[in-house]
Amino acid sequence: MSQEPGALPASEPGRSLSWSEAWLAALTRPSVEAYEELARDPNATTNRAYLWIIVSTLLGALIQGLVFLVNPDADFAGLGLTTLVCVAVVGGVIGFFIWSIVTQGIARILDGQGTYSQLAYALAAYSAPLYIVNEI
Repeated sequence: MSQEPGALPASEPGRSLSWSEAWLAALTRPSVEAYEELARDPNATTNRAYLWIIVSTLLGALIQGLVFLVNPDADFAGLGLTTLVCVAVVGGVIGFFIWSIVTQGIARILDGQGTYSQLAYALAAYSAPLYIVNEI
């Protein structure tokens, strides 16, 4: 059995998941098997992970901005919608990057076998929908 260093052991080739399938699997089936399936997805790339984080923080910030428009007494109401959206997206991406790098470092120390792309993809599949739901 030959295997690339740093790759997850694959009992079968992964199938390509849509964003909704990946998000549902991450949130509704939190198990080793579900996350290994996510990691084996041929689309498990850092680009897709960061795209999900950008879109979800953007949607979350827009939802929060609408709340501020409806309720002018809300915190940060004077900030402005554009500033709020920019800060939320940049902060969300930077926070996600730090979180995923630290997690990958800890996984490496503990002899983890996955790549950074696989980890970032699995983390994004879990956290991106929660970014949106958190603002509702």
